[in-house]
Amino acid sequence: MAAEPAVAGAADAAVAGLFAAAGAPPPDGPSPLGPLGDPEVEQRLTELDELLGRVEQLPGPAGELALEAVAALAEVYGAALTRAVAYASGATRSTGTPLVEAFTGDDLLGHLLALHGIHPDPVEVRIARALDDVRAQLEAQGEVTFLGIEDGVAEVRVTGGGGGGCGSGCGCSSASTEPPDALVRNAVLATAPELSDVRVVVVQAARPATFIPLDSLLRSPAQPSPR
Repeated sequence: MAAEPAVAGAADAAVAGLFAAAGAPPPDGPSPLGPLGDPEVEQRLTELDELLGRVEQLPGPAGELALEAVAALAEVYGAALTRAVAYASGATRSTGTPLVEAFTGDDLLGHLLALHGIHPDPVEVRIARALDDVRAQLEAQGEVTFLGIEDGVAEVRVTGGGGGGCGSGCGCSSASTEPPDALVRNAVLATAPELSDVRVVVVQAARPATFIPLDSLLRSPAQPSPR
């Protein structure tokens, strides 16, 4: 799932780059969430063909970069459609599993559904599910608590993780090599790409005081043996 957050801004970035390279103003605000009728789809495809034609005529790296972004985006959506067809045909779906559940359980399809605002599960439910997976990866390394969402920013507290992962010599048995804060951030953004950011608050766990028996404190120091 580590590659999924890279898809989060791919659609907006590719579209913005395409409009910029073509010298056209980008659309104002997010794309409409409602379904488009056939006439609207035809109009969008015509506009897209015109934009691509203008971009192809641009000299230099700007046009090439925009076309590469569109090609990469088309590849991602092609992979998503391939998975959707496989689920719909039953080739990769367990018997009795509802189709929508198969879609939302797939990392790529679930991410794209959320990216376009059509995921059936509320964002809080998706984040809670993602953090359950994070807890399983962290094992005993730290406790993860979802604190809520404010102004498009999710806040998550990690207690005892230290933010440094096992590479920092924590001696933990975590199944992940990522630092806990990066692991949390990537998991949340992958399942909730509509968020603008994830704030991870790392709180160090208090170390228990070392117990020294009273008789050790009162015991006389050992006398050096005579030579």
